[in-house]
Amino acid sequence: LTIALVVIQLFMLVVLWIAFIYGMAVFFLKKEYMAAGIVIFAIVYFCLLTGGPGAQARYRVPIVPFLATGSGFGIWSAYEFLKGKIGDKRRSK
Repeated sequence: LTIALVVIQLFMLVVLWIAFIYGMAVFFLKKEYMAAGIVIFAIVYFCLLTGGPGAQARYRVPIVPFLATGSGFGIWSAYEFLKGKIGDKRRSK
């Protein structure tokens, strides 16, 4: 059971980080530097404070809301992008 939960946790973290990186890229492409800067600064701040050899998984908890915010924007942007691409294919037929 523990191994299955760890696999699920790792999968969720990978999806979260990929969506976060995509969301921050969209922020920068839309030239919304202030919004992206605040989220990235908060994450870097917590990572620097809690990093090191004694870091444990519980220290990740303060950055998860910031990651979720950025990844939510990334998922929404990907949805809008795919909706536009799929809508364009339907209109062209």
